[in-house]
Amino acid sequence: MNKNILNICVNFNAWDLEKDFRKWHDMLPRVLDRTIETMNLKNCEVNLLLTNNDEIQQLNADFRNINAPTNVLSFPQYETFEEFIPDPSNICIGDVAIAYETVKAEAKEFNKPFFDRCTHLFVHGTLHLLGLDHVEADDRIEMEQLETKVLAHFNIADPYTQG
Repeated sequence: MNKNILNICVNFNAWDLEKDFRKWHDMLPRVLDRTIETMNLKNCEVNLLLTNNDEIQQLNADFRNINAPTNVLSFPQYETFEEFIPDPSNICIGDVAIAYETVKAEAKEFNKPFFDRCTHLFVHGTLHLLGLDHVEADDRIEMEQLETKVLAHFNIADPYTQG
């Protein structure tokens, strides 16, 4: 049985004020389970920070030398997937941070429901924690296919299609 752990820290109150926030919040552990299962793993721990543009901009500046807000940041515990050694106990694979204002604007721009966009970014960030990236075309395609597969399980449309 999967025993993944998701720790969620909300430090920007606009998240709590969103309609359906509690429903989405309660769904996230299942999203984590599905994402981890997709990679044939189990017993992973992820920390999720639901924050704002100011904090994510500071994190982006501190850790990536980019002084601008972004939608999601991932801070993996391991440099590469090869370093990750499955263990019977829970292993913290890293932290994901999502910025409310940026994601809100993107959801509107892409004509996607807000929490569908948030879920996509959570899956995307979690896959980064597991060593996946989208620098090379083949890697990008693999990552997008995995994201789409996980999201489909929750009836969330392919985020890479229009509309």
